[in-house]
Amino acid sequence: MAWSRSARIPGTIADECLSLDEARREKALSKSVLETNLGIPIVSYAYPYGAFSTRAKRLLQEAGYRGAVGTVYRRGEFADDDVFNVRRVYVSDYSRLPLMFRFMLSGYYVPTRSLILRVLNIKTPRNIGCTPTPAH
Repeated sequence: MAWSRSARIPGTIADECLSLDEARREKALSKSVLETNLGIPIVSYAYPYGAFSTRAKRLLQEAGYRGAVGTVYRRGEFADDDVFNVRRVYVSDYSRLPLMFRFMLSGYYVPTRSLILRVLNIKTPRNIGCTPTPAH
């Protein structure tokens, strides 16, 4: 694969959109492509759209990653101490607003967002986009 800054790096499609074998290849290939072209070991991963899943976590561990970052949309949704789901704030166009960005970093953002999503029944990126394939 020729290195191009505009090329899609394997592993950037939400894991549940792929078969188990395709997802396994994508995780290993993305690590290999980056290591080859950057000349450094790649030890961490950012889930596309922050969409953590136990299947993706297992595949990343198999591929040799030591940790990953995802986004947590609802309080208590995942364990707080999982190095394969280190929390990050979902950044969107609203993040450019100075007061919104401060709010996002305040500690009140996640519980507030969780409440809004639940009350308004809003789908999050990990809930939309493809039909999940069965975990094997």
